[in-house]
Amino acid sequence: MAMDRKVLGLALAGLSVALGMAELAAGKQVARGLGVPRHSGTVRAFGLRELATGAALLARPTSSTAVWGRVAGDIVDLGSLGAASRAQGAKSGPLLAAAAFVAGALLLDVASALAMQGDDRPA
Repeated sequence: MAMDRKVLGLALAGLSVALGMAELAAGKQVARGLGVPRHSGTVRAFGLRELATGAALLARPTSSTAVWGRVAGDIVDLGSLGAASRAQGAKSGPLLAAAAFVAGALLLDVASALAMQGDDRPA
């Protein structure tokens, strides 16, 4: 079971790193695609958060604390997408698709954090 948790943690780490790199590299394009071009800095900041979470999971792949960090990030993302939906020029289709993706990630992250609960012992 511990190996399954490690594989899951490493997969979540990979997802965080990939998302973080994409948000850093294409922050302007992502913000423009959502219809909120003035918020590319926010997208990039979220990319840094994803990279930090990914690094934490790479260091301790079975840490529920690191996965709860992903959960917190998902909640911030959903709130930000909701706020973005009220901005002038916001694109409802892409925003809804992004929210659906984040909601799916939130469910996966909560389930993963619960599965790893109690594995936060020092390595």
